[in-house]
Amino acid sequence: MNHQLDQGENYTLTYNDCRSANGASSINGSLSLLVATKTATNLELDLATNNVVVTLPHGDVTLNGSSTLTRTIETNGNTTTTTTHWVTPNFSVVSHRNGRTTSFSYTNVDITRTVVVTNGAVTSISYNGTSTLTWTWPNGSFSVTFATQGTVGCDADGTPTQGTWIITLPNDRITLTVVPGTVTLAVDYGKDGTIDKLYTFTVIDLMNQAG
Repeated sequence: MNHQLDQGENYTLTYNDCRSANGASSINGSLSLLVATKTATNLELDLATNNVVVTLPHGDVTLNGSSTLTRTIETNGNTTTTTTHWVTPNFSVVSHRNGRTTSFSYTNVDITRTVVVTNGAVTSISYNGTSTLTWTWPNGSFSVTFATQGTVGCDADGTPTQGTWIITLPNDRITLTVVPGTVTLAVDYGKDGTIDKLYTFTVIDLMNQAG
Protein backbone atom coordinates (compact mmCIF):
# COMPACT_ATOMS: atom_id res chain seq x y z
CA MET A 1 0.00 0.00 0.00
CA ASN A 2 1.40 3.40 -1.01
CA HIS A 3 -1.66 5.35 0.19
CA GLN A 4 -2.39 6.42 -3.40
CA LEU A 5 -4.81 5.30 -6.07
CA ASP A 6 -2.99 3.12 -8.62
CA GLN A 7 -4.29 1.77 -11.92
CA GLY A 8 -5.95 -1.63 -11.59
CA GLU A 9 -6.61 -1.39 -7.86
CA ASN A 10 -10.04 -2.51 -6.67
CA TYR A 11 -11.35 -1.50 -3.26
CA THR A 12 -14.39 -3.01 -1.53
CA LEU A 13 -15.98 -1.93 1.73
CA THR A 14 -18.42 -4.50 3.13
CA TYR A 15 -20.92 -3.91 5.92
CA ASN A 16 -22.05 -7.06 7.74
CA ASP A 17 -24.65 -6.16 10.34
CA CYS A 18 -22.60 -3.16 11.46
CA ARG A 19 -24.39 -1.42 14.32
CA SER A 20 -24.38 1.94 16.04
CA ALA A 21 -23.16 2.30 19.61
CA ASN A 22 -26.67 1.89 21.02
CA GLY A 23 -27.55 -0.91 18.61
CA ALA A 24 -30.62 0.91 17.28
CA SER A 25 -29.53 0.88 13.64
CA SER A 26 -27.54 -1.48 11.43
CA ILE A 27 -25.89 -1.44 7.99
CA ASN A 28 -25.47 -4.26 5.47
CA GLY A 29 -24.17 -4.26 1.90
CA SER A 30 -21.03 -3.12 0.13
CA LEU A 31 -19.34 -0.26 -1.69
CA SER A 32 -16.71 -0.75 -4.38
CA LEU A 33 -14.21 1.40 -6.26
CA LEU A 34 -12.14 0.35 -9.27
CA VAL A 35 -9.25 2.47 -10.51
CA ALA A 36 -9.69 1.76 -14.22
CA THR A 37 -7.12 4.34 -15.41
CA LYS A 38 -4.50 6.34 -13.54
CA THR A 39 -1.83 8.42 -15.28
CA ALA A 40 -0.42 11.89 -14.75
CA THR A 41 -3.13 13.37 -16.96
CA ASN A 42 -5.99 10.85 -16.88
CA LEU A 43 -8.02 9.25 -14.10
CA GLU A 44 -11.05 6.96 -14.38
CA LEU A 45 -12.89 5.59 -11.36
CA ASP A 46 -15.77 3.10 -11.41
CA LEU A 47 -17.89 3.25 -8.27
CA ALA A 48 -20.78 1.05 -7.14
CA THR A 49 -23.16 0.89 -4.20
CA ASN A 50 -24.38 -2.67 -3.85
CA ASN A 51 -27.60 -3.08 -1.89
CA VAL A 52 -26.50 -1.02 1.10
CA VAL A 53 -29.34 -1.31 3.62
CA VAL A 54 -29.55 0.94 6.65
CA THR A 55 -32.06 -0.51 9.10
CA LEU A 56 -33.61 1.91 11.59
CA PRO A 57 -36.13 1.33 14.41
CA HIS A 58 -39.08 2.43 12.24
CA GLY A 59 -37.97 1.26 8.80
CA ASP A 60 -35.03 0.94 6.44
CA VAL A 61 -33.29 2.73 3.58
CA THR A 62 -31.67 0.91 0.64
CA LEU A 63 -29.04 2.45 -1.65
CA ASN A 64 -28.05 1.04 -5.04
CA GLY A 65 -26.27 2.44 -8.06
CA SER A 66 -23.12 2.79 -10.09
CA SER A 67 -21.19 5.60 -11.71
CA THR A 68 -18.03 6.33 -13.66
CA LEU A 69 -15.95 9.42 -13.01
CA THR A 70 -13.20 10.45 -15.42
CA ARG A 71 -10.81 13.38 -15.31
CA THR A 72 -8.38 14.60 -17.95
CA ILE A 73 -5.83 17.39 -17.68
CA GLU A 74 -4.38 19.25 -20.67
CA THR A 75 -1.65 21.86 -20.36
CA ASN A 76 -0.81 24.41 -23.04
CA GLY A 77 1.77 26.95 -21.93
CA ASN A 78 0.41 28.75 -18.85
CA THR A 79 -3.10 27.38 -19.36
CA THR A 80 -4.41 24.15 -17.84
CA THR A 81 -7.77 22.67 -18.82
CA THR A 82 -9.30 20.09 -16.48
CA THR A 83 -12.31 18.14 -17.78
CA THR A 84 -14.41 16.02 -15.43
CA HIS A 85 -17.02 13.64 -16.84
CA TRP A 86 -19.60 11.95 -14.59
CA VAL A 87 -21.86 9.16 -15.87
CA THR A 88 -24.49 7.40 -13.73
CA PRO A 89 -27.02 5.01 -15.33
CA ASN A 90 -28.99 4.85 -12.11
CA PHE A 91 -28.62 5.66 -8.44
CA SER A 92 -31.58 4.97 -6.18
CA VAL A 93 -32.63 5.47 -2.58
CA VAL A 94 -35.62 3.42 -1.44
CA SER A 95 -37.19 4.05 1.95
CA HIS A 96 -39.60 1.76 3.81
CA ARG A 97 -41.20 3.41 6.81
CA ASN A 98 -44.43 2.64 8.63
CA GLY A 99 -45.61 0.42 5.79
CA ARG A 100 -45.01 3.11 3.15
CA THR A 101 -42.42 2.91 0.36
CA THR A 102 -40.82 6.01 -1.13
CA SER A 103 -38.05 6.04 -3.72
CA PHE A 104 -35.74 8.60 -5.25
CA SER A 105 -33.75 7.79 -8.38
CA TYR A 106 -31.12 9.75 -10.26
CA THR A 107 -30.86 8.37 -13.79
CA ASN A 108 -29.32 9.03 -17.20
CA VAL A 109 -26.68 11.25 -15.65
CA ASP A 110 -24.09 12.36 -18.21
CA ILE A 111 -22.46 15.62 -17.13
CA THR A 112 -19.18 17.22 -18.18
CA ARG A 113 -17.49 20.11 -16.34
CA THR A 114 -14.51 21.95 -17.79
CA VAL A 115 -12.35 24.35 -15.80
CA VAL A 116 -9.71 26.55 -17.44
CA VAL A 117 -6.89 27.94 -15.28
CA THR A 118 -4.42 30.48 -16.64
CA ASN A 119 -1.40 31.60 -14.62
CA GLY A 120 -2.84 29.94 -11.53
CA ALA A 121 -6.26 31.64 -11.70
CA VAL A 122 -9.58 30.21 -12.89
CA THR A 123 -10.60 32.03 -16.06
CA SER A 124 -13.70 30.07 -17.12
CA ILE A 125 -15.97 27.17 -16.22
CA SER A 126 -18.37 25.36 -18.56
CA TYR A 127 -20.91 22.55 -18.30
CA ASN A 128 -22.92 20.32 -20.57
CA GLY A 129 -25.03 17.24 -20.06
CA THR A 130 -28.29 15.83 -18.79
CA SER A 131 -29.82 14.10 -15.76
CA THR A 132 -33.23 12.96 -14.53
CA LEU A 133 -34.53 12.97 -10.96
CA THR A 134 -37.59 10.84 -10.17
CA TRP A 135 -39.53 10.69 -6.92
CA THR A 136 -42.12 7.96 -6.34
CA TRP A 137 -44.38 7.71 -3.30
CA PRO A 138 -47.51 5.67 -2.50
CA ASN A 139 -49.89 8.18 -4.08
CA GLY A 140 -47.99 9.09 -7.24
CA SER A 141 -44.70 10.08 -8.81
CA PHE A 142 -42.87 13.10 -10.18
CA SER A 143 -39.86 13.49 -12.44
CA VAL A 144 -37.76 16.34 -13.77
CA THR A 145 -35.05 16.24 -16.44
CA PHE A 146 -32.32 18.86 -16.63
CA ALA A 147 -30.35 19.20 -19.87
CA THR A 148 -28.07 21.78 -21.39
CA GLN A 149 -28.48 22.72 -25.02
CA GLY A 150 -24.87 22.74 -26.08
CA THR A 151 -22.37 24.08 -23.56
CA VAL A 152 -23.18 26.46 -20.72
CA GLY A 153 -20.42 28.94 -19.92
CA CYS A 154 -19.67 30.53 -16.54
CA ASP A 155 -17.19 33.12 -15.35
CA ALA A 156 -14.40 32.46 -12.85
CA ASP A 157 -16.87 32.79 -9.94
CA GLY A 158 -19.25 30.22 -11.42
CA THR A 159 -21.87 32.78 -12.49
CA PRO A 160 -23.57 31.68 -15.76
CA THR A 161 -22.64 33.96 -18.66
CA GLN A 162 -24.15 32.18 -21.67
CA GLY A 163 -25.97 29.01 -22.62
CA THR A 164 -29.33 27.27 -22.42
CA TRP A 165 -30.90 24.80 -20.00
CA ILE A 166 -34.04 22.80 -20.75
CA ILE A 167 -36.06 21.63 -17.73
CA THR A 168 -38.66 18.99 -18.60
CA LEU A 169 -41.46 18.39 -16.09
CA PRO A 170 -44.23 15.77 -16.36
CA ASN A 171 -46.59 18.24 -18.08
CA ASP A 172 -44.54 21.31 -18.97
CA ARG A 173 -41.16 22.38 -20.33
CA ILE A 174 -39.07 25.35 -19.23
CA THR A 175 -36.20 26.80 -21.28
CA LEU A 176 -33.71 29.02 -19.47
CA THR A 177 -31.39 31.02 -21.73
CA VAL A 178 -28.52 33.19 -20.53
CA VAL A 179 -26.71 35.81 -22.58
CA PRO A 180 -24.26 38.28 -21.00
CA GLY A 181 -26.22 40.08 -18.30
CA THR A 182 -29.70 38.76 -19.18
CA VAL A 183 -31.76 35.65 -18.42
CA THR A 184 -34.82 34.64 -20.46
CA LEU A 185 -37.30 32.10 -19.10
CA ALA A 186 -39.67 30.50 -21.63
CA VAL A 187 -42.53 28.30 -20.38
CA ASP A 188 -44.23 25.74 -22.63
CA TYR A 189 -47.39 24.49 -20.92
CA GLY A 190 -48.31 21.04 -22.19
CA LYS A 191 -44.95 20.54 -23.98
CA ASP A 192 -46.61 21.17 -27.35
CA GLY A 193 -43.82 23.34 -28.71
CA THR A 194 -45.64 26.64 -28.12
CA ILE A 195 -44.16 29.21 -25.72
CA ASP A 196 -47.01 30.30 -23.43
CA LYS A 197 -45.11 32.60 -21.04
CA LEU A 198 -41.89 34.55 -21.49
CA TYR A 199 -40.00 36.28 -18.67
CA THR A 200 -36.78 38.32 -18.79
CA PHE A 201 -34.49 39.16 -15.86
CA THR A 202 -31.03 40.56 -15.37
CA VAL A 203 -28.53 37.99 -14.09
CA ILE A 204 -27.87 40.12 -10.99
CA ASP A 205 -31.58 40.42 -10.10
CA LEU A 206 -32.17 36.70 -10.58
CA MET A 207 -29.22 35.75 -8.39
CA ASN A 208 -30.30 38.22 -5.71
CA GLN A 209 -33.82 36.76 -5.68
CA ALA A 210 -32.35 33.25 -5.41
CA GLY A 211 -30.44 34.35 -2.32
